[in-house]
Amino acid sequence: MSRWNVFRRKSSGQILEPTPTSESISSGAIKQDEAESLGDKNRVENGKKQIMMSILKQIAKGTPVYRCQLPIFVIEPRSLLERLSDFASFSYLLDDINSMSTPELRFLAILRFYLSSWHLRPKEVRSNYNPILGETFHCSFGLRDSEISFIAEQISHHPPCSAFFLLDKQKKMYLQSSIRPNTKFSGNSVEVSLDGMLTGGLLATNEFYEMTYPKYMIRGILMGALSLEISGKTYLQCKQSGLYAEIEFHNKKTPNSVLGSVKTADGRTLYSFGGRWDQAVLIANAHESKTQTLIDVTSMRALPKLVPPMEQQPINESRRVWHEVTSAIQAGNEDAAFKAKSAIEERQRRENKTPNPHYFRTNSDGSIQFAYLDRIIEELTTIPTPAALINPSN
Repeated sequence: MSRWNVFRRKSSGQILEPTPTSESISSGAIKQDEAESLGDKNRVENGKKQIMMSILKQIAKGTPVYRCQLPIFVIEPRSLLERLSDFASFSYLLDDINSMSTPELRFLAILRFYLSSWHLRPKEVRSNYNPILGETFHCSFGLRDSEISFIAEQISHHPPCSAFFLLDKQKKMYLQSSIRPNTKFSGNSVEVSLDGMLTGGLLATNEFYEMTYPKYMIRGILMGALSLEISGKTYLQCKQSGLYAEIEFHNKKTPNSVLGSVKTADGRTLYSFGGRWDQAVLIANAHESKTQTLIDVTSMRALPKLVPPMEQQPINESRRVWHEVTSAIQAGNEDAAFKAKSAIEERQRRENKTPNPHYFRTNSDGSIQFAYLDRIIEELTTIPTPAALINPSN
């Protein structure tokens, strides 16, 4: 087995549904009616009171303000590294990409995939565990005729930086990214920008893509309704075909909105698209008035994740690192959860390790790359693409 083939861990794995509690993850649908909205509002307001009471309780016990922790109901019990794997939850949208006859069709397929997973989030504002330095998360996703392998690693702690890589060897397709969260407080809101870029390759067609991230805005920290918004301008481009998409996430008139256009290298608009990324996005050819559905997440199901059993995971694997915290949260034991979480964070502060990533490296230009990517590309480009992936009808 090649040294870089770090994904062969599924043979003894178990199929686990994605852990987030949001209905949108288990059903692919987001359902809202007046009664549900009213219930959500009451739950959020009660939650804010609980946050304040929890902090006051800790201060009364002599805990310094800067050491106060949020109550467990604000925590989604999984690491940020596992949260990043949600990006691959709808990889089946790319099942037929190698059989698509033009760069334009393949570009639209990548755009559809890019828009597919933003709705995978808890219904209420939640925070994930902050990964410790050297923490990793492995999983895989079974597709129709291939498999997606995913690995993430916390490669830096000060400043925090998470990196991930996913690979479909059968389709000769990969995607990688590094993310540096940058938080800004502004009165009643918090803005979180994800500094970094998604880069990917379709090796069968020699096309490479770049994508950027929108911003997250948490509003109502002190007053008003607590809410999470996605906003900002992003882009998707393929230098080989010259195709470029300008994308804007906004909440100006309708919440959870997205709009954009697909252009050629010389600036001609081919398509315009818009809608709600948590429902449906429509697309129209620039020379026609007729619209069609680009993506409708209400009819989609997220793929289950294959994760190695806990006893087979290394000690730095996310679910094993945070196992005690997760168990306490699921049992509703707030004190035990805080104690276990604090012990992990205190141990990291005490060890104060020097970053030494196992799966990722920093290039001379400052970009971060999967350490074995060059070897993967060399191997996969010398193997003929299976005929079934080029022409699925055969």
